Amino acid sequence: MRPVTRLLCCLLLLPLASVARADVTAGARAKEQGRPLLYVAVGPHATHALLGTLHIKDTRVSAPHPLVEVALSRADELVAEVDFDNTASMGLWIRGQLPRNRPLNTLLSAALKERIEALLTRSHRSLETMQRIKPWLVEHHIAELLAPKATRDTSFLDERLQQAARELGTSVVGLETSEEQTSILDDYPLKVQVERLEETVRLVEADLQNGTNAVEDMIQAWLSGDPKRLMAEVHRYFDFGIEQHRE
Repeated sequence: MRPVTRLLCCLLLLPLASVARADVTAGARAKEQGRPLLYVAVGPHATHALLGTLHIKDTRVSAPHPLVEVALSRADELVAEVDFDNTASMGLWIRGQLPRNRPLNTLLSAALKERIEALLTRSHRSLETMQRIKPWLVEHHIAELLAPKATRDTSFLDERLQQAARELGTSVVGLETSEEQTSILDDYPLKVQVERLEETVRLVEADLQNGTNAVEDMIQAWLSGDPKRLMAEVHRYFDFGIEQHRE
C-alpha cells in the first residue's frame, strides 16, 4: 500500500522536535512571501506536511507560498483546523446576536461607548448599527481597524487551500467548524465579553497613539518564518484573553 501524504493546516503551529524544516528552494515569489512555517515529517506509513497559518485576511499571508502549493499538489488529504463551509457566516451571525430586550448600549459604560464610537468613526461606522451584536463580535470589528487597507483580502489562507484541495479532488477534513471555534468566545459571560472588548479597545487605542500596529507585527513575524518571534507577538497581544479563558 502506498504511504498516505497529508497537509495539515494549524493556526500558529509550532515546530515539533521530530519534524524537520522543509528545504526552501523556491524562486522570487517565494522570497517575497518570506519563509513559510512549513515542516515535513516522513514515516514508513505516512508523510505529514505541517503548516502554521494566520487567520488574517491579508494578501501577504493568504496567498499560498510556492512550497505550500507543492505540498498540496502531492497530498492525499488536507486536514484543516477549521472547516470553512458556505453556511459558516450565517451561523456566526445568528450566534452573535443579542436579545432584543438587551441591546449593546445596556452592557457598556458611557466612557467605553464614547471610546468605541471614536474608533469606529475611523472606518465610517457607528456603534448605533451594532446594538444587536454581542461584545465579542464588536471586538472583532474593532480589531479590524488595524488591518492594513492596501493589502486587505477577502479570504484566509486556510480557505484558499481548502478550495484548491477540492478543485484537485483532494479530501478535506476540518477538525472544527467555524461555529465550534467561535463558541469559545460566545460562551463567555457577557461581563467577560465586555472586559475583553475594553482590552481590545485599549490595545487599538495604544497602537494608534504610538504609531504601532499589532496586526502588522503579527504578519511580519509570520513572514519571517521564525516561530519564536511569532509566539512573542501572540503573547504580547493575547495574554489577556488566555487568562480570561483559564478562569
